[in-house]
Amino acid sequence: MPHNFIRISAGTPNPGLRKPEDMKRICKKHSGAFQCLLFDADTHPQSAYVLVKDGNVEAILAELGGGETVFQYFEPGEMK
Repeated sequence: MPHNFIRISAGTPNPGLRKPEDMKRICKKHSGAFQCLLFDADTHPQSAYVLVKDGNVEAILAELGGGETVFQYFEPGEMK
């Protein structure tokens, strides 16, 4: 049950920034649990960071237009 901190582009193909609702929908579609969405700047962000628990991270990244896992961790007791 890893937690994956992934980096994606802040923008979408349509004008505007990524939205938590979209992240929740995509994570759920690929059996993940959306936890939070952060941006690298308050104005004109270049990257967005999504914290996802479980799920098919490769499929999530593909649906979000690519990106990378920048950090993965397990909570105490999850690796039993």
